[in-house]
Amino acid sequence: MGPLAAFLRVIGKGIAVVWRSAPVRLWAMIGAAPAISAYVVWQSWIVWRGGWPADRAQQQLTILGWALWGALAIIAVIIIALAAVKVRAAGPGGTSIEVDGGDDPPSV
Repeated sequence: MGPLAAFLRVIGKGIAVVWRSAPVRLWAMIGAAPAISAYVVWQSWIVWRGGWPADRAQQQLTILGWALWGALAIIAVIIIALAAVKVRAAGPGGTSIEVDGGDDPPSV
């Protein structure tokens, strides 16, 4: 076995140890952060550098504001869905939502 293969084996074992020690829920939260951040940057770039006429500045700010509020809503949904707590919310007309993230992590 060459030095590269030995190095890759050590790296693989290290990744396996880290992967097994953290619950999947944590890895999902970590993975969601760059995706949502990229979405916010992308939306901001479209509004900022999209070639809009100068008289549409108010519309640019409105679109950017709603896009960022949407990103915050997505972040909240991800965090609530992956959190280890039970969340129940009731709305008008009998609508309700319940999130229970308290399932046990898989055994190693």
